[in-house]
Amino acid sequence: ITNGGFSGRYAKADKKNSKGQELNYWSPVKDTYVKEDRSTMQVESSWKYIDDIQNDFAARADWCVKDYKNANHAPKITVKEGTDIQAEAGEQIKLHAVTTDPDNDYVRVKWSIYEDACTYTNTENIKLKGAASDVVSFKIPDDVKSGDEIHFIAQAKDDGEHTLTHYQQVIVHIK
Repeated sequence: ITNGGFSGRYAKADKKNSKGQELNYWSPVKDTYVKEDRSTMQVESSWKYIDDIQNDFAARADWCVKDYKNANHAPKITVKEGTDIQAEAGEQIKLHAVTTDPDNDYVRVKWSIYEDACTYTNTENIKLKGAASDVVSFKIPDDVKSGDEIHFIAQAKDDGEHTLTHYQQVIVHIK
């Protein structure tokens, strides 16, 4: 299974057609989607990004009819510590998101755990401190196993027209 992104997560689907020939392709996997009423449902993994995808499309349409200065452009986000981090059980981790916006819009940063992509399944044991800021910290739980992965998403959202969002995924690999 892929790690996921704006277009969702995919798994290799090995099937045969009616003639018995191998069909090798990537098929979308289901992720948990939290609705406005906080209920959940399993949907194609790109659904959690549908509002951001539509805003991105609207901004791109603006680019066709407006000059650069009068159209919104997505913020950029990087993580100072990198996107592939090695850690051990009990270790304290601090991650710094660095954002820029080509239009000088205000950018909000929000961190979350991408539970569907994690191989570590007890994500409720991870408490994010500063999840609504550019610096997040957390402790790696004591029950992780070597080879586990914990996926985090840093989301940068601007306040321009068609609020645009950029994501950065960070994967913590347990030693």
